Amino acid sequence: MHAGRRDDDRGVDQDRINTGWSRDDGRSVDQDNDNMETEEVQEDQRLADTLNRDKNVEKKQGRGKNKCKKVAKLKPGEKIKVKFYNKRALSKTFSRQLGRIVRDPNITPIRVKKWTDISPVAQKHIFDAIKDKFENADQNIELDVYENEIMEHARDLWNNWRGDLNQHFVKPARNMQHAIRNCPQEIPKADWEWLVKEHFYSKEFIAKSKRNSKNRSNLKILHHSGSKPYRQIIWDNGGNENKPPTLDTLFSITHTKGGTFVDSETSNKHAQIEKQRLLNPSLSYVELVDKCFPSTRRDHVVGYGGRIKARDLRSPAISKAELVKKLAQSEQERQALQEDNQVLHEENRKVNNRMNRMEEEWAQMKKRMNANYSQYEAPESAGTRDPDEDY
Repeated sequence: MHAGRRDDDRGVDQDRINTGWSRDDGRSVDQDNDNMETEEVQEDQRLADTLNRDKNVEKKQGRGKNKCKKVAKLKPGEKIKVKFYNKRALSKTFSRQLGRIVRDPNITPIRVKKWTDISPVAQKHIFDAIKDKFENADQNIELDVYENEIMEHARDLWNNWRGDLNQHFVKPARNMQHAIRNCPQEIPKADWEWLVKEHFYSKEFIAKSKRNSKNRSNLKILHHSGSKPYRQIIWDNGGNENKPPTLDTLFSITHTKGGTFVDSETSNKHAQIEKQRLLNPSLSYVELVDKCFPSTRRDHVVGYGGRIKARDLRSPAISKAELVKKLAQSEQERQALQEDNQVLHEENRKVNNRMNRMEEEWAQMKKRMNANYSQYEAPESAGTRDPDEDY
């Protein structure tokens, strides 16, 4: 709005210059324009001072720039093994490297308004960049099996990054021109100007941003688990042994500070969950969530993090990774049976050979026995006389 009003004012000033108009106080239009430019420079300086002051006053020490040193130290051909659980990789290094990839303008294009505008070729480039550094800890399953899940993770990180850009570089600016000049170091200026004009200052984005801000302001119960994903918390608290924590236990882990609930509303919600679980021990996780967290969000499960849907828990559909694993197991069993058949076939062949040799030996023995028997009978038959024969 400010940018549009300033542009209108400049248009009026230009018309006044063309018609020879001058101010009533005796100042020329050129002097007035010079004063306006001086005011803009001063306002820009005040904005910069404000931003720098906000950054320096009681700023919490962060972790700094994401350098992902573990990936940088990899030798040629070496890869980091990652384990997948609940459709995501259990690895900080994996998430950090994926975040670096979606922020790299040489890999992920900037001049797009939404993730689906990124071409399939560019998305394949993103996935190939991950495959180049990581592999599945389960050697029986290739990383390609989790391509959809990895790209969904990349999309979430990309959306979060764009939200941070708007929060830190666009919203503090007084108008569009100030936002354009407030360019992040890692983004080329031409790309940033396009992003500000075509995306952050578009009517669609502004309306969506206001709607999301309103929705966030309606959140009453907030978690205090930091940036640690829920699936990692579940894994660390029994999920690795196929014994995930109950909903009330998970809620207690993620919504307390120093072992204490931060407010009465959160404490009451935990008591409600625990009471419902004890009164109805036969309730499934999703049924317990439906009772304690009535939500207008369709197919969303509280306490499982992103990309876990209620349909996955109500009537679990076997995932692609599980199918591939079962297929690999079936293939191993088939190969084992084939090897056993080959062993049995070889043993059968050996038995047949032995039988054949035994038959040949028996035939030879029978032949020798017949020959010996014939030689034994010949002299005996020659010395025998008929008792009736005359001498």
